[in-house]
Amino acid sequence: MKRDRLRSRAGLQRDPATTVIEPRRFLSRESYALWLFEFLRVDLAQLSREQAEDWRHEAKQFVVLEGVILELPRGGGLQTGRDLPTISFLRAMQQELRDGLQTFQRGLDDWVRPPIVRRHARGGRILTESRQGSFRNLFVNNMLDLITENWSRIRACPQCGEAFLKVRKQQYCSPACSQKARTARFIAKGPRNYRREYERAVQKKLGTTAPLKNGRRQRSKIPARAQPS
Repeated sequence: MKRDRLRSRAGLQRDPATTVIEPRRFLSRESYALWLFEFLRVDLAQLSREQAEDWRHEAKQFVVLEGVILELPRGGGLQTGRDLPTISFLRAMQQELRDGLQTFQRGLDDWVRPPIVRRHARGGRILTESRQGSFRNLFVNNMLDLITENWSRIRACPQCGEAFLKVRKQQYCSPACSQKARTARFIAKGPRNYRREYERAVQKKLGTTAPLKNGRRQRSKIPARAQPS
């Protein structure tokens, strides 16, 4: 997996408390949104060392919707520009995301956006935005931005209750929940009546509603071969 590349912006080289991050993992706004809800569902305690490392790298790249200047204050999630967020920090972000979604679903507005600095610059006919703040504040702001943009697509999984981002006709948060729901419906129907299923199939094929004869078809009797005397 491609790792994020860190470089110091020319105007900030003298300031060890800032660094600039360039995105590599995310190629579109949609990829950010999909990753966010995958992150919500992942069980961080069950990850291998390599999987945990990948999630930490991707979480660091998540703060970059376009390009950001990252401040490194104490308590901001990172101590140096080359550090990765810890698993405990990612758990805290999962819980904040889960609590924030529940707050919005109840119609409340208690999820407060933490402060960051936004700057806009004009380049020809295009306006670009840069952001500056602690890693934690940038992470939470990006979560809020993506939830706001995709609120109409956010659903609660009928199997586990977890929030997910609906794609096309998706009904469950994951294939695992979808399979559990199908299994539950199958069990609720009770044991299959194979005889009745066979009768319906035959009647549909023959185009008749006449009842079929019950019982098994008798095997044709073939006389036993005479034994030599």
